[in-house]
Amino acid sequence: MFDECYTPLDSTAEFRPKMRQLGELMERGVQMVYLTATLPPHAEPEFMNIMRIKADDVHMFRSPTSRPNIAYSVVEYEEDEFGRGDITAACRLVEQKLEEYAALAKIIIYSSSIVTTQEVSSALGCHAYYRDVGDVAVKDEIRKAWESADGRVVVATNAFGLGIDRPDVRVVVHIGPIYQMRNYSQESGRAGRDGKRSEAIVLMPVGRQEALQKAHEQARRRPVKFHISMTAKEKQRIEQQKVERFVSGAACRRVYLDREMDGRMDRVRCEDEEERCDMCQASDAMIDELEGQRQAYIQREQEKQDRLMDSAIGMPTSSIPFPEAESNGFHSSPEPIPGLSPPGSQKSTVSFDQGFMADGIS
Repeated sequence: MFDECYTPLDSTAEFRPKMRQLGELMERGVQMVYLTATLPPHAEPEFMNIMRIKADDVHMFRSPTSRPNIAYSVVEYEEDEFGRGDITAACRLVEQKLEEYAALAKIIIYSSSIVTTQEVSSALGCHAYYRDVGDVAVKDEIRKAWESADGRVVVATNAFGLGIDRPDVRVVVHIGPIYQMRNYSQESGRAGRDGKRSEAIVLMPVGRQEALQKAHEQARRRPVKFHISMTAKEKQRIEQQKVERFVSGAACRRVYLDREMDGRMDRVRCEDEEERCDMCQASDAMIDELEGQRQAYIQREQEKQDRLMDSAIGMPTSSIPFPEAESNGFHSSPEPIPGLSPPGSQKSTVSFDQGFMADGIS
């Protein structure tokens, strides 16, 4: 059994190189069970090639990986004169979330930079976790300190990953670049494993979302280029574009996440029984505001009508004579109705007080 079997996809000559040798087990006729929630459908062929698996020999069981209890959002911060501001923003955000969630609730801050990891942990006064922070014993001590009642926050690189399965992680924050949606899904998915409401937040400079939206709108208008095979750099660029679409705020965050991780193409927004992302919250707030304006307009118009009706109540009684109907050249001699005078012998009037009446009605 091979748990977290997606990991060979990240294996390189420098990073976990022996992972790719696991495919030799298949050549020896060993029956294998591969488990993961982080293998996008489009990555299945690459995975099978690495593991030397024949598609005809595989029984695939796949279910949606979407996490309905996680609210995805981007929080913006003002950059200072040195192009920073991320450390201060992270500290403020953590302080806010520690007050928002009850004691024992955990927070993980992820960064792709060891330097940033060290800076944020120093500013927060909490542990930092990365590949070279120490030996296995040191890393285990850091993990236990975070899991204890006193250690609620840890700042880490993706080294703080496999084997981390705390049920009470309420907030996962990403600071700095994100390079793959697959990795983001894995890391953000460490929030809310007990099924309770949790958050996955990306910190970004003010204006970055709008800039990404414009860049992708321009790219969308350019002709599409098809490649029979792609270089590693081209693959990296495509992965980065997927991340940029997710953080750009052009649509519901779940649209891009589910499209990548589950191949789902019919999602439009956060759905019922799901925690809404910030984009869907903003959309719903706009709809509520427009509906409020519509209801206010209807009420104002109704009040105007009520005032007009009230002002007409005190008007003096008057009668408006109706002129005799013209024949327009047509002549008819209807039979007279008993009890009524012949046509043309009287005038009919309407009174505001008494309604319609005709003289001579017995």
